[in-house]
Formats: sequence, structure tokens, C-alpha cells
Amino acid sequence: MLFPGKQLIEAMVDGQLYKGFYIFASGEAYSETFGGWRSFPRDTQTTYSSNSARAQLVSDKGQRLSCEFLFESRRAIGECRSPAGVVFQLIADGN
Repeated sequence: MLFPGKQLIEAMVDGQLYKGFYIFASGEAYSETFGGWRSFPRDTQTTYSSNSARAQLVSDKGQRLSCEFLFESRRAIGECRSPAGVVFQLIADGN
């Protein structure tokens, strides 16, 4: 389950609850032109963000999962991997 407002994630694997956080790329880009031309602005600012995220989850027993996924609101799809290399499919349907 995703909690986009706080960038938190929870996953249930084999009856074990994992909790953690996720991050995604975002930023701002600025450009500056030499003099304005007609109605074009001199400077521009663009804010961008990605829907590709990475997460680090930990169970109450200290077991870890590293996840990579694509998300939209509370829906996500991707994979999580244990330190032993076991891969789990990550699917969050928004409920």
C-alpha cells in the first residue's frame, strides 16, 4: 500500500509486514535567454518529477527488501528484492 502524501509504503510478504519509505526524482530547471524577443519571456522555470521510485522496506524482524516501481497516485507496479536475491512482484491497486 502506498501513502503518497508521506511517501511511505507497506507490503505484506508471506504473512510478514514490511514498512518503509520511497523516493522519486524531482527538481527544477532554469534557463535564461539573452534579451527577450517579442512576447517570449527572458527566463523560464520548469518543475519536473518522475513516477519511477525506489524504496527500502524493513520487517519487524529486521528483514529487508529493496524495491523499484512505477507509481501513479496510490497504484504501483514493480519488483522487490531480498538480500538473498529472492524477487517479489510489487502490485498496489490503490485500495
